[in-house]
Amino acid sequence: MPAYADNTNELRRRTGVAWGRDVPDLVVSGATVLLPTGELQPLDIAVVGRRIAAVAPDLVIAGARRIDATGKVIVPGYVEPHAHVFGPYSAGTFIGEAVARGIACIVADDSYLYGLLDADDYPRLLDLSARVPTVLRWSLRPEPWPRRLLRHEATRLLDRSDVNQVGEVATHPELWGLDEGLARMLVGARAAGARIEGHSPGASPRTIGAAAAAGITADHESISGAEVTARLRMGMWAFLRHNGLRPDVPEMIRALLEQGVPLERTAFTVDGGTPGWINRKGLIDSAITAAIGAGLEPTEAYAMASWRPASYEGLDAHVGMIAPGRLASFNVLAALSEPRPELVFAAGVLVARDGKMLEPVPDVPWEALRVATWSNRRERLDEHEFWLRPDDPSVHLESQAILRAGPGAGPELACAVFDPVRERIIRARIFGLAAGWRGLVSTLTPERLLVAVGSDPFALKRCVDSVFDAGGGIAFWGPDGVDLLPLPFGGAITAAPFCEISAFYARLQRYAASIGCAYDEPTTTLMFIADDGLPGARMLSQGLVDMRSGQVLKEATPARWVVL
Repeated sequence: MPAYADNTNELRRRTGVAWGRDVPDLVVSGATVLLPTGELQPLDIAVVGRRIAAVAPDLVIAGARRIDATGKVIVPGYVEPHAHVFGPYSAGTFIGEAVARGIACIVADDSYLYGLLDADDYPRLLDLSARVPTVLRWSLRPEPWPRRLLRHEATRLLDRSDVNQVGEVATHPELWGLDEGLARMLVGARAAGARIEGHSPGASPRTIGAAAAAGITADHESISGAEVTARLRMGMWAFLRHNGLRPDVPEMIRALLEQGVPLERTAFTVDGGTPGWINRKGLIDSAITAAIGAGLEPTEAYAMASWRPASYEGLDAHVGMIAPGRLASFNVLAALSEPRPELVFAAGVLVARDGKMLEPVPDVPWEALRVATWSNRRERLDEHEFWLRPDDPSVHLESQAILRAGPGAGPELACAVFDPVRERIIRARIFGLAAGWRGLVSTLTPERLLVAVGSDPFALKRCVDSVFDAGGGIAFWGPDGVDLLPLPFGGAITAAPFCEISAFYARLQRYAASIGCAYDEPTTTLMFIADDGLPGARMLSQGLVDMRSGQVLKEATPARWVVL
């Protein structure tokens, strides 16, 4: 049963309070409240159980517990329509950070999990929705590989009330070469009334039209006002992304305001927030701040963070509004210009104060699940796999996320991508990274491939060995040698607390800055080197691939091993 399901007892008591006959459990009084009309009015909020019973002026009710919020502003809990809650953190860790920052509803991408858990264990993962202090809905990914949860098994899960979406569906290569398995999954989603979220970076209007024809209902890959408008014209919702890799909200908002584009079918998303970004900027609160700073009316920014995405998800009867009958999930702010909440209420309970959760958040029961291992090899990769050969191709980073074939500016480093399932490896000369990277390794990639870059084969080998020993992880060669964040669950996830994860990322970012690295999210760059959902050249299981043509520019070869 969903955590937000109503019950007859609360419904009777709630209507009794609305009629003025009964006493609520809680009254929050004295604040200015943001209403679903965009109006700001001095109102009190009466709560019964998990839901709001009344929103009215001067609710003086004898016997009700009262919280004085005089001088504060109360806004709806935020709605995140596209969140990566796994990698490197576990879902409970991410959700704790999200709720503390005012997020009342999360649509969670099951990145990595479809390759780690089978159909028997998947329901135990999804059951987390009933245990966390937020409305948690799931989005099921359609990639054909690597899967333990097969596509037809994922399609059956769309009958669950806590599964809301299929996504991310990439226009290239998935929709371009639409196969029967994906077609059945998309048809199943439409039959279940689920949303279908797209992934169309740099897409032309024709490509966006093809995505809409396949049933895509929203997309989060816009990086300009023109790209937002192209999606809206095709009947899609456009999610405006704001994170460390793509902090694009200010530019998009300015362009949309200048063009007079209606924003009724837009919302904010963080997409993938790294620990460093979350610590420095936040989550949806950072997008609200950026939008207001770009000239958007504050009430419009809060609408894009609450009732609009709730409407898209079909959840506006439960979240995203401060109105009777809705969950009592709202944020108490010092001012409308400060979206990071002082107090967070979730389903009628005060759960966070000043950015800190008051109680631990439940997590996935990892130890009870049969999680696929990253690699079963007892041997280790031969050090010579990290020595460049004369015939190794060249690639260069055009940006933090885009890799192109051919040499580029800057120092030459070795880059190797290893597939632990097929046990094949592809090497290349990579340009565009700082020379000071002696070794940087990560298995936190879409297909859990190991990506290694560096100038020193010895340091690179040591980092790779440490990752193998940990069952997957992120490692770099720093001032004191190997610095490692183990990711023991499939090479993608750790159950470590957020403070430990963010401390590692802080050390990594400090080292990156010390060597003059142009990119402040280096693990994200490694992730995209091996991501077939982006344009340009990618280093994948089959080798170095041109993503537009599908041509394999250089084939991967069997990896060589040494016995320990």
